[in-house]
Amino acid sequence: MQIEFEGLRDAWAHRPEFEKGTMMGFPCMRRKGNFFASLEKDTGNLILKLPRADVDAMVADGRGLAFAPAGRTFKEWVAIPAEDFERWEPLLEEAWAFAGTFPAKVKKPKKPKK
Repeated sequence: MQIEFEGLRDAWAHRPEFEKGTMMGFPCMRRKGNFFASLEKDTGNLILKLPRADVDAMVADGRGLAFAPAGRTFKEWVAIPAEDFERWEPLLEEAWAFAGTFPAKVKKPKKPKK
């Protein structure tokens, strides 16, 4: 799934406000500095940031899985199984739109190494 996710990231690179990055060591996609999608390397699941009500509904009806790294559930994040790859792109659009509702994150300057 890493290859598919990288292909999606490359396909989205033309969008204004789009950035590639990492989140908790996973490759991710950002809009205005805000994370909206990532790939869980161990499972190949697509991880998306969506409104909490949407995440709750998706988990409740089986369209998504709770995202709970190290046992802590992230309330606005849902995992979409790798085998549901055909659903990824439309859901990425939803996550992109949701990320657009947040103010841009200002990058903090890196601290000099000691």
